[in-house]
Amino acid sequence: MAQSAVTPDVINPEPRIDAGQMAWGVLLIAFAVFCGLCVVSGVGLNYFLFQSNVPMQTLVRVGRGTVTWTDATLIAQATQSQIELFNSAVISTDPVSQASMLVYDQYHNQLIALLTLKSDSSAELEQVARPRFDFSAQRYTILLEGMRGEVDVNVLPNLAREVWVTVRTNSGAFARIIRPGQYTVRVNDAQLQVVTYAGEALVSMGTNPNWAVPVGQRGTMQLADGSYAMQPARANLFGSGGFDQTNLVEIAAAQMPRPQAWGCINQQNQLPSGFFALTQIDGLHTLRLGRGGGANSHGETVCYQFFPGTSQDGRDVSTYGYLGVRSTFKIVGHSLSTCGEQGSECPLMLRMEYITVNGQPATWIHGFYTRLVAGADYPQRCDSCTTDHEIINENTWYTYDSGNLLALIPPEQRPRSLLNFRFYASGHEYDVYVSDMALQVGQVNPAPNAG
Repeated sequence: MAQSAVTPDVINPEPRIDAGQMAWGVLLIAFAVFCGLCVVSGVGLNYFLFQSNVPMQTLVRVGRGTVTWTDATLIAQATQSQIELFNSAVISTDPVSQASMLVYDQYHNQLIALLTLKSDSSAELEQVARPRFDFSAQRYTILLEGMRGEVDVNVLPNLAREVWVTVRTNSGAFARIIRPGQYTVRVNDAQLQVVTYAGEALVSMGTNPNWAVPVGQRGTMQLADGSYAMQPARANLFGSGGFDQTNLVEIAAAQMPRPQAWGCINQQNQLPSGFFALTQIDGLHTLRLGRGGGANSHGETVCYQFFPGTSQDGRDVSTYGYLGVRSTFKIVGHSLSTCGEQGSECPLMLRMEYITVNGQPATWIHGFYTRLVAGADYPQRCDSCTTDHEIINENTWYTYDSGNLLALIPPEQRPRSLLNFRFYASGHEYDVYVSDMALQVGQVNPAPNAG
């Protein structure tokens, strides 16, 4: 019987790795890693040098009342003076308080923007940043999230780089301020509204287009459907809200300045005299009213504006549904307690003379003070005042908004025509800075919180 052939197993030798190929492989892998590291390092370095940012300094100064805030500790705190806020802090005001947020570029000790959070408002200071290096082309960024209530925004001119101030609602709608100027942003459950006094702003929601809000306009977006409408903002009868060489003149007693110009004068029972001067403080162009030198007699530094027309008729305002005073100022100090023995010597007083609808002359007066001396039982209003004067914090910016005076003054005493308006510092010693002054007229807006 024949035996079957047995084929022995063939053992294949292991492949031999060519040393040259291995060297080339290692070299290529190393080169790829090197290139990757270069790309990552280059991108990272580019980001660090040209796109990274650092927080800016944000000081909050309480103009009136008490302000509460919550920082990273999630512990609610309160202050009546000054605090420094950082990113992600939530700040809120009650119905009688107001706070100013001063945003500084700490590298140059320069004020970038002044944001005034009005009464009964809140917002999260999500981001306040500037580029890490000056050679970066990135802009200043200020972002407020979850805005509720009202905030005034003043972006200073002549800055070294662009500024974007974004105010975002919980619904995703936002207002973006893209030019230096003055603005008011209001947010309630139904609307986002922006008023542009100077500059330019945008309003948008989700994928909707950006709607521009140019100077002198009021843009309103409905949060329910993103619909948008634009109307003229209320006019300022004074013309410009600020002060400069073109609208400020020194006058003699009983002299009338030209229309839409402020005529200023010092009056005192005895020396020293007061003074007024255009100056800059906190980066803002202001008019300073002052009197010092240990004065212990009555004095006033007064700025007038008269309205076109005769002394009998003045400026007709009978067709308007809204008349209101708005001003931003800082009272550095004054020597008298409250507003003096008769309540008529506030360090800042506003006075409007007008003819009523019944043809009778009338006066509206309102004052502000910061000093209340214990034991000095002085009145809170003057004899001809209809409301108490307001106490505010010393050396802090405060924005006064009277609201619609036509709704506050009794119907038979409402203005038919305006004769003149004046603001003045009064008392013994006083030091006051006024940033802007406006007498706004227009129609009553049916929308909530309209301005």
